[in-house]
Amino acid sequence: MITTVRPFAGEADLLDVTELLLACQALDHPKNLPTAADLRSELLASPSLDPERNTRLWQDAAGRVRAFAMGWLPYLYLVFFVHPSDRVYGKD
Repeated sequence: MITTVRPFAGEADLLDVTELLLACQALDHPKNLPTAADLRSELLASPSLDPERNTRLWQDAAGRVRAFAMGWLPYLYLVFFVHPSDRVYGKD
């Protein structure tokens, strides 16, 4: 159950977001895993990303990051990750 939604807080959230993204990529794209350096540069060094405005984290009651989204403006590029154990798939 998701209990908190808030913006990405920079360096303080980097490890938790990295773990989430790697868990998602390992399932979705196992041959194309980003490195921690890739994530750091995209999340912390991008001049076009305003974390307060363009990112959100969803956390559970224990403070674990369960989902993450970021959008780059003016490029209209959206990235959204949901932890594999929290995904809900349609009925067959």
